[in-house]
Amino acid sequence: MDISIKLKEKEIPLVVTPEGDFVISAKSPKGREIKFTSEEFGEFSVIIPENKEEVEFGFSKFIELGKGLSLIESRILFLAYKVLKPYRSASLDSLIKKVFGEELFTNFLIEGVLGEFSYEEEEDLERIAENFFKNAEVFYTHVVGFGYRVKEFLKEKELILKEGEEVYAVWEKENPHDENAVAIYHRSGKKLGYLRKTIAPYVVEILKKNYILKGKILKVMPEHYNPNERVFIELSF
Repeated sequence: MDISIKLKEKEIPLVVTPEGDFVISAKSPKGREIKFTSEEFGEFSVIIPENKEEVEFGFSKFIELGKGLSLIESRILFLAYKVLKPYRSASLDSLIKKVFGEELFTNFLIEGVLGEFSYEEEEDLERIAENFFKNAEVFYTHVVGFGYRVKEFLKEKELILKEGEEVYAVWEKENPHDENAVAIYHRSGKKLGYLRKTIAPYVVEILKKNYILKGKILKVMPEHYNPNERVFIELSF
């Protein structure tokens, strides 16, 4: 069976096996286009065949794939990993690498698997992460600890952070709790929060030579999200 996931900038045609596994196809299928759009996940469509053949798998999996891939396209990688984790397989990893490239796939793994304060077992991840931070020019991540500072960024109960606003990463060596702490500052000079403890040591090695890393806000998620999963940023190395 042929189906397709259409993102804002890419279309991903798939051949789906009777068991629900998939590989990338060479051509886009014809069929009904089911569109989805939301503040959180952006815009994507699932194109399903018009024929009514019986299937053994549910299409909800491909809606979730659409959500996760749309988040990857927007570089909101931590949330993308949370959405796609139940469906992670060699097929999905191969798809992400082919559509978005090896470097973004590695960034996706680092964001997802190097969790909030500990990480799941993933073979050679520390080596992969070390190599990534030595060679990457950009890193997509999110800010933790924002919940303690959100009131500083409210005006008449509205969050005033905007996508595209400049942020800066700074080594906070004097931090009494963690000498590898990396603070994230808004362009106003107010602190947004920090990078996660599992990622900060890699960025500290870069900051020892660069002093300050410049970046920007990619996305601010709605209020009902976990405060540690609301502010997503891009850092340039």
